[in-house]
Amino acid sequence: MKKTLLTAAITLALTAASSSYANTLNANQDGSSNNIEVTQGADSSNIDITQTAESANNALVIAQDGETNSITSTQSGLDSSVDITQTGNDNTLSVQQSGELNTLVLNQSGDTSNLSVEQAGENNSLVLNQSGDDSDLSVTQGGDNNSLEITQTDNGVSQSFEQMGSGNTTATAVSNGVLITEQTGDDNEIHASSSGLNTELRGQQIGNGNFADISSSADDTFSHMIQEGDYNNLSMHSSGDGHNLEANQVGSENTLNFNIAGSGNTANVGQYGDNHTATINVAGDSNTLSVLQGTM
Repeated sequence: MKKTLLTAAITLALTAASSSYANTLNANQDGSSNNIEVTQGADSSNIDITQTAESANNALVIAQDGETNSITSTQSGLDSSVDITQTGNDNTLSVQQSGELNTLVLNQSGDTSNLSVEQAGENNSLVLNQSGDDSDLSVTQGGDNNSLEITQTDNGVSQSFEQMGSGNTTATAVSNGVLITEQTGDDNEIHASSSGLNTELRGQQIGNGNFADISSSADDTFSHMIQEGDYNNLSMHSSGDGHNLEANQVGSENTLNFNIAGSGNTANVGQYGDNHTATINVAGDSNTLSVLQGTM
């Protein structure tokens, strides 16, 4: 009965607000095995939903269409899910999720939009898709054995990502924008790719057993990766002209692989410590390569 009453309250709130220009929906749901589904279409609208549970199996689905809209979602519990699609310009999406075995699927399309995510717990998954010009994405993920997949397209996007914990995996793709990735902990992976002009990939791994696979295509891109710790493996690939690639490894038993194809590219490689291996292949004209192995 509690679940039925809440669904009715949401329907009434949307219906009552539909006659005005700005819609507002506020909902709080406490308990397990609950569902919320919201569809909102208007400009200057707001959705704020909180789901809390000591046990599990809550679901939230939101579809919002319009401009200058905002969504705020907070969910805690076990084996729960959030699926949000936001379409339009100048929108804001903020999500917080904590617990275990949870999933987040977020889709945001439109110009000058902002997406902020915080996920805490273990064995969680996060899938983000953002498209539009001059948009921002900020992600913080804390806990063990989590996975993250990010895809950004169009011009001027900016991404900042921080992952803390063990056994985590990151897969990211960005077109015509800026990607900043930081990982702290053991057994982490970064898979980052970029396509489009004037794209930047920046990453940092601190810990043991880390692996990074960075690739960039098109022209005039910048890729910079720093690894500090043991048993790191770094692989960087670029195809196109006017690339700037930098990689620094600090620690022992690290392996670095570089593959560069194109003209007018610059690569700077630094390895500091013992038992490092560097394999570098460069194909094309007017390329510059600088390698430093040893103690700084």
